[in-house]
Amino acid sequence: MFKNSWAVGQPNKVLLRAVLIAMLFSIAACEPSDERRVEMAAIHEKQAKAYLNSGQYRAAVIEAQNVIQKAPSQAAGYILLAQTLNELGQYRNSLNVLEQASAGSAGTVDMTGSDFYLTKIEALLGRGKFASALQILTQHGSAIPQQDALYARARALAGLGQLDEANETLRKLRGMAPDNIDAIVAQADVALLQDNNDAANGLLERITDIAPEHIDLRMLRAKMSIRDGDFASAEKQLSDALIQLPQADTLTPKKATILSALADVLVKQGRSAEALVYTRVLAEAFPGFEVAQEKYREAVTLFEKGKLDQAKIELEALLSEYPNFDNAAVLLAVIQFQQGDFEQAADQLNDSVDPELVHPEITRMTALSNLRSNRPQQVLTMLDAFPGTQKDARLLAIYGTSAMAVGQTEKGLTALQQAIKLEAGLSPAYIALAAYYNRADPPQREKALELLRTAYANNSQNPVLAKRLVSQLVLTGNAQQAEKIVSQRLSAGNKDLDALSLAAAFFASQKQFDKAEQYYAEVLKQDPANYAAAVQQGIVAAVSGKPFEQVLAKLKHAATIAPGRTNAYEYMLRLVKNDNQLQSVKVALAELEEKVGQRTGSAVLLAFLAARGDIDQASTILDTLNESNTEPEVLERARFAFDVNKARRELAEKNYESAKLSVFSALRSRPQSPELLGMLGQIEIANQNYAETEKIIAQVEGIDSATAKRLQGELHEAQGNKAEAAKSYLEAWQQRPSEGLATRLYAMLEEVNPAKAEQFLAGWADANPNSLPALSLRARNLLVGGQYRRAITLMEKIEQRAPANIANLNNLAWAYQQTGNKRAAEVAKQAYELAPESAAVADTYGWILYQRGDRQKAVEILERAARLDADNSEIADHLAKARAGA
Repeated sequence: MFKNSWAVGQPNKVLLRAVLIAMLFSIAACEPSDERRVEMAAIHEKQAKAYLNSGQYRAAVIEAQNVIQKAPSQAAGYILLAQTLNELGQYRNSLNVLEQASAGSAGTVDMTGSDFYLTKIEALLGRGKFASALQILTQHGSAIPQQDALYARARALAGLGQLDEANETLRKLRGMAPDNIDAIVAQADVALLQDNNDAANGLLERITDIAPEHIDLRMLRAKMSIRDGDFASAEKQLSDALIQLPQADTLTPKKATILSALADVLVKQGRSAEALVYTRVLAEAFPGFEVAQEKYREAVTLFEKGKLDQAKIELEALLSEYPNFDNAAVLLAVIQFQQGDFEQAADQLNDSVDPELVHPEITRMTALSNLRSNRPQQVLTMLDAFPGTQKDARLLAIYGTSAMAVGQTEKGLTALQQAIKLEAGLSPAYIALAAYYNRADPPQREKALELLRTAYANNSQNPVLAKRLVSQLVLTGNAQQAEKIVSQRLSAGNKDLDALSLAAAFFASQKQFDKAEQYYAEVLKQDPANYAAAVQQGIVAAVSGKPFEQVLAKLKHAATIAPGRTNAYEYMLRLVKNDNQLQSVKVALAELEEKVGQRTGSAVLLAFLAARGDIDQASTILDTLNESNTEPEVLERARFAFDVNKARRELAEKNYESAKLSVFSALRSRPQSPELLGMLGQIEIANQNYAETEKIIAQVEGIDSATAKRLQGELHEAQGNKAEAAKSYLEAWQQRPSEGLATRLYAMLEEVNPAKAEQFLAGWADANPNSLPALSLRARNLLVGGQYRRAITLMEKIEQRAPANIANLNNLAWAYQQTGNKRAAEVAKQAYELAPESAAVADTYGWILYQRGDRQKAVEILERAARLDADNSEIADHLAKARAGA
């Protein structure tokens, strides 16, 4: 009946629209004013406090959220919500609420009062972040009532194990308030931790006098009884405490502690059935906890037995069901770290680890995982926030290395030096400092050597340190001392793998290839699966001049040891000098891939071909690769190399639309690549989309300032503003000098300020005396100025370093001719043979032949030059004179 009365017919659309409009107006009219919101927030706040005090935590949470909704810019709601979460033991969530409010996610919230600090300190203490709690007390203690601050400080000190300091702080508090029950309870707890039973009993008697029904009194007495083996007395104290607990609508941490202790006491008395009652209550409060713990224990057992892959599978399944199980995440990360998967380990640890709450080794592993997966900034962010960093030498070493990696040199040096002060034998700190001094401009190799000598004196058993010291000795011309260390280690280690590898590397550096080969062979005899030694054996064969096929066979053998690794394939291709050798590598890769079922070698070949500009062949290979036959990381690198090189070719061919597609394809895997963003900007400049280019420059500025400045210069140049282009190029050069940038900057300066251009060129050449572009430009300017002999000196330097540089050979031949040097015709012929289709080169060669008297040959060459450039009047004049002279 009611159903039919509701569905009599179609609604009147006009009437419905009118009703909806009326409702909208009525809703708008009901929107409360700011004053009313404040009143409503105050009502909700009062209700939240009442619920919190009466143990109705669910209702308190709702009311606190209502306060936040009505007054999002006031601190009261956030503090109330955090206090309620603290009572429930949800300390992490409490900290999140306070941090979000402080960060301004809810607007401008003033979170500086004593209630805020005390609530945050309570959450930190509950989480076990005692050092962070002390840090807040040190920074903001003046904003907190003195007695509250002293009590919190004592708890934090006790948590850090500084029991004497905690006791002294509590004595100070009791000097101000002798009957402060919380202080007396804390003192009694500290006395128990110090095994001072007399003091503990005296304090418990004092609590009995002041507050005989205090729950903590019963819990402390239970703790003493358990320690004395008096489980019946402990049971009575815990049962009384349980009865005394105020009613609550959910299980509180204190109640959970009492229930857990009761269950343990009952089990120890042989009353397992009764204990099950309490464990069942706990299980119902934390559904799935016991199941998760059991699965975790199984994974730990597998890990302890060395069955890492099985443990990994168990942990991944456990985390898919219980994603917040931090212990499981940490153990999974430990396995990933041991297996060399540093990126995955870092991801797990960054989400799960709080440095204050875990073992120092886990914190170090987290930092090291981030550093090894090229995330130095993540290391700095994590360790900057950790108060314990400055006291941990190994963390300081990782921190210093990370700071160096992001260009924070002073911070890095300070951290590394402090690490050495704390632990004189800390090899990684010395190695990082030595690397810094080797990279300095100019290099300070003797200082690096001194550091490594000191480190080796402190820790001569470290094979990595021995390797670095030997390399540094060789670098500084102390090969005899290096050989002495090698001999000592061979003798002391009875030719262990580290000593043999060190010897092989040393003798290879001294070009004693037979000895190097001998030691690498011994390494492989002891450890046939030693991939690094097998690759090095191939490299030694190559540099010692062995035939290509022999070298290829050794590198192919190395690849069979670890077909998923790329070094052997990369070196094979690096040795290729002609098409026949490339074909041999392709055959070797095909045979290897058929045997092992992986196509890592083809992925490396793809990148090689793409870099050579053979995009079509690279594309054919790419179509055959997928994640089932190629390691995902290798496949991603191959795709990236293909897209980048394809984009470069398309950009050079001015095929801008295709180039843009290739750039965007590459950006999917590396969205912050400065090179790709720079290419995208160049494409937009070529398309005259200058406004779009400005947007790209703004994005690049936040990622790589030098690239942004260069792109800004290219934009100014395209817009015809050469002075501004030169200014931007100069700023880019000052941040990151490069040959290509210098050439471009010089060209701009030459047009707007020739004197400044010459000044820049002189500075460029002085700073980079072997720079071919700088030498070429200086030689060109000398030629134009008629200073042929000075120009020849520079061009002969270029010829030595780049014998196939056609422009240099052509100019050198012309300069020789002007000075009567007999090499003129010989050098001109070299240039002509390298570039027979160049009209300018043919003209130079033909004219020199004419001037040298070989007029018939000269006419033949000059006629070719004229055909190549029919509109060139200078070539036409030379040809006419040669014909007339012939």
